[in-house]
Amino acid sequence: MSIMNKNGQNENAQMKLLPELHINAENHQPCVNIGGKMYYALAELIAAHPDFGRTDRLSDYCDLLLHFHPGPGCILIDDADEFRARYRKLRQLLRPASSPFMNIGKIPPPTAEQAEHPDVPPPLDPAFLENTDNETLPQTANASFLQPVLDDTTPADFDPFDLSEIAPPRIEQDKLIFYAEQVRHCIPYRVEVPWPTAQEGEVNFMLLPLLCD
Repeated sequence: MSIMNKNGQNENAQMKLLPELHINAENHQPCVNIGGKMYYALAELIAAHPDFGRTDRLSDYCDLLLHFHPGPGCILIDDADEFRARYRKLRQLLRPASSPFMNIGKIPPPTAEQAEHPDVPPPLDPAFLENTDNETLPQTANASFLQPVLDDTTPADFDPFDLSEIAPPRIEQDKLIFYAEQVRHCIPYRVEVPWPTAQEGEVNFMLLPLLCD
């Protein structure tokens, strides 16, 4: 059955239009291709395709918003439990052996050369990588997925954030609230934007509070 929305558009056809995320090759600005038409602003896209701004499609809206307004380089946390498990694994891998927040012995003590360069993370324990649950921590055989993190991150970047409030996107009064992670460092943020539309400069990224032990 064909369902028409209030604008006289076929809703079934609208639902099949999937956004293709792009970066403009000339000015390096984000843009989105939907049905062969390119959009260069979130408000323009939602005006043409209001179905992406419905309250039952908040995750889709958040994905689009973060494409246009990525902040510190964030993507939506759409599975809170998966993120918590991955965050714990990363902290366990990158915290120094002296940290009270990890099991002693997972990371060997620093060598004399590493002590002279404290910003360089300690090496990973191969035995630990081999025994890690691949479903929770993919590609652990060579830890290639960790390389961007290891290139420029110190263990101090993985202070224990309180992840308990992470939840699916929701509307509270005139705000959309959701949670995102900085891709490069797996750092969690609470994101608040005006609802129903968010313009540039109105996207508020806030680090989650630290966990007090």
